[in-house]
Amino acid sequence: MEQPNVVRWLVESSLGTIVAADVHHIKCPFSRLGYFTSACALLEETVTLIDSGTSDSPEEAIFPYLSNQRRRPDQISKVILTHAHSDHCGGIQAIKRKSHVEIAVHALDEPLLRDPMLQNRLLNRRFSEIFPLTTSRGFEPLEADLILEDGDKISLDRRQLRVIHTPGHSEGSIVLIDEETGICISGDSIQGRGEGRPLLFFSLEKYVSSLRRMMEEPINTLIVGHPMPPYNRGILQGEEAKTFISESLKGIEELRSKVLGTIEKRGKVPSLREICERLPEARPSTIGCIMESLEKAKR
Repeated sequence: MEQPNVVRWLVESSLGTIVAADVHHIKCPFSRLGYFTSACALLEETVTLIDSGTSDSPEEAIFPYLSNQRRRPDQISKVILTHAHSDHCGGIQAIKRKSHVEIAVHALDEPLLRDPMLQNRLLNRRFSEIFPLTTSRGFEPLEADLILEDGDKISLDRRQLRVIHTPGHSEGSIVLIDEETGICISGDSIQGRGEGRPLLFFSLEKYVSSLRRMMEEPINTLIVGHPMPPYNRGILQGEEAKTFISESLKGIEELRSKVLGTIEKRGKVPSLREICERLPEARPSTIGCIMESLEKAKR
């Protein structure tokens, strides 16, 4: 497939990067020093955000970045979510206090947006030995204004974004592609490898299928949800983008092999907790998804 032309215009500051024309990548501090959640701002007649970081992100990063670009919080008209996890949707409440915004999310993640405790209950139901029920929540319940499906086209002032449903990390994860420029905003749908990646909450098979689908997409610039290995950057261009997807596939395949190896060494299927203890470099929910996949394969 012929690759679209993209303006290679990267102007970086401590708060973020001008990726191309009116596309801006904002680093929202998260979890530890130097680590961030990506938010993207499309600065047209109004401002469209793709993801909103945590509850602190608007005041810490998004509003200051917009101010540097001579834009105001009350110009934000839409927040499109790549998925409904607190480090990507937690900032919406602070934005709503400044501006009337339309919230868009995939249909299968919309229940997580309405009920911030739902993911924990689902994980407890599937993997109770490693996921106890908790009472904490990372954001206040939110109502979506626009429900997205695979193949939808979101028309903005000067561009159109195509929605690709990429389940795996969550059931309703999506990727957004501007086909004219080849810019792809992937949230946590593409996770890289190493340092505890990938982090899956929904499905191993769906994650692998989503990655294979993304390998066929015309991508020149890939904006990922966090600075994930092997590149540990939020923005990847050219061959790096395709390599990152390929490395993500290798990473989940290698982890699956490690889980199988652990089972074979024991001579019997150990508990999920035991496998997590033997593979501390992997995320417990990801190991759970792998075990579910292995169980399905036996049926």
